[in-house]
Amino acid sequence: MNNMNQQNLKYKRIVIKVGSNLLTGGAEQLNEHVIADIARQIAALKESGCQCILVSSGAVAAGKSALGIKKIACETQTRQLCAAVGQGRLMHLYERNFEQYNIIVAQALLGKRDFVWETNDQTRSSYLNARNTLTACLERNLVCIVNENDVTSIEELKGHRFGDNDTLSALVANMVDADLLLILSDVEGLYDRNPHKYTDAQLINKVVKIDEAIIKAATSDAGARGTGGMITKVKAAKTAGESGIPTIITKGSTHNAILNVCSDNYNGTYFAPSSDRLESKKRYLTSGLTVCGQLIVDSGAAKALKEKGSSLLPKGIIAISGIFASGNVVAIVNQQGQIFGYGYSNYSAAEVDKIKGQHSKDIINILGLHLGDEVIHANNLVITEKGVL
Repeated sequence: MNNMNQQNLKYKRIVIKVGSNLLTGGAEQLNEHVIADIARQIAALKESGCQCILVSSGAVAAGKSALGIKKIACETQTRQLCAAVGQGRLMHLYERNFEQYNIIVAQALLGKRDFVWETNDQTRSSYLNARNTLTACLERNLVCIVNENDVTSIEELKGHRFGDNDTLSALVANMVDADLLLILSDVEGLYDRNPHKYTDAQLINKVVKIDEAIIKAATSDAGARGTGGMITKVKAAKTAGESGIPTIITKGSTHNAILNVCSDNYNGTYFAPSSDRLESKKRYLTSGLTVCGQLIVDSGAAKALKEKGSSLLPKGIIAISGIFASGNVVAIVNQQGQIFGYGYSNYSAAEVDKIKGQHSKDIINILGLHLGDEVIHANNLVITEKGVL
């Protein structure tokens, strides 16, 4: 299907964001040829061993077309109605096109609350559940289609709506530890000024630091059918970069736009990450969060965690300390009493106490629930070199 293979695949896990303007091709309804081409390229990537999550707009556009609505303006209720009608139609198009490549698609409708940790145990658990679901989709070789839940995320709930899927895509990239955030735009990338207005605008090929000059260059009007614009894409690149994830913005209508990026043969703007991924994860794990307890593990589990980057399974836990809820940060301790890691626990202290030393397959029978085979997934932990962060 393509000339890439696992050996020369530059990015192993990619979050791809597509907007309404690309999906409609400038028309009033979704363009199935565009969706078919996106499916073709992602199928080629997956054949090469790449894992992909697709953050896709288009539900509102699909609903508008079905209902014969030409313009929504700022009517929240009408927008919600269009999203409710259009989301199923959007997913049906993706399902039909990915099915040609024997790829099963999943759907995740997320809101801003799903990315919040600091509020309470419920929001932490929501984040953890969302992350575990997306990770499971990747590990099972599915393509998860992510969109904002427009039906429930209303404008009146200030602070609980993204307003654009660029922001959502950056948060998803951070959530799943992606190697790249790829934003497909209606232009080649970031220009020194608006290319729709100025014919002499110059493409900026690489951005090392997002400063005031870059923000100024990105300031422009949003697309006719979208809710973002270049400024939201640059802000998304900043968010991803702070988590150690590079971002590329390129023109989505270019032939093989996705595949070109992955073979490093593209025309667009590359945003370098502003921090190291491991250090970013360490900071994220400990920023404003208190370590609520400890998990004491046997020598086999300690070795697997340190040397193989494995997840922590209940079988390797021999004791617990402290009181913690699902989603809380816990320290990982060896049998000599040395802390050598930190992570988010899928299970509460009481639940871990019941399943410690047991096989993962027995979790459901012991607890009557299943929040993952792992007590701490590999993506949710960091191993420290000297026992402290």
